[in-house]
Amino acid sequence: MKTPKVDTKFAKAGFMSLPPWARAVVVVGGALAIYSIVKKVGKGLREYKEGQASRQEDRTWNQAFDELNSNANTRATLSKEQLLSMANTLQVAMDGRGTDEDAIYGVFYKLQNDADFAGLSAAFGRRTIKGGSGYFWDSDFTGTMVECLAEDMDSGERNWINMILKAKKIKYTV
Repeated sequence: MKTPKVDTKFAKAGFMSLPPWARAVVVVGGALAIYSIVKKVGKGLREYKEGQASRQEDRTWNQAFDELNSNANTRATLSKEQLLSMANTLQVAMDGRGTDEDAIYGVFYKLQNDADFAGLSAAFGRRTIKGGSGYFWDSDFTGTMVECLAEDMDSGERNWINMILKAKKIKYTV
């Protein structure tokens, strides 16, 4: 099938008959439209890649939880419902302006082994933590449990969590 030939003489003549300021408006408008399209396509690709990474991480944590849970010696001490409740507690503690460190530490004190940690990470999945007051430096953050904790807490607070985990012989860290 032959592609039809497009006659652009009419469009070119119409464009050239415009005053210079109007031609500039058309050119700038076209450039902005192209920029907008490219930006939306780029954002869609980033979101697609982030979604893929998130699904892979979810699979990894779920697989680790299932493997640890299949062995009587490494079985989780907490139910999936408890782990989901604890993941929700973490999100609420990090959401908005300020952080409820005591609530976060309380969640990690409840973990008893690697399966509990893997189950908590799987239950948390990938979540959005609200930034707070809405200023530009308080933007929302989307990530895994460890990523959200790293974004929300300073190194001393994360070290405290890691000390809790180490005392319980949990190999994972935040």
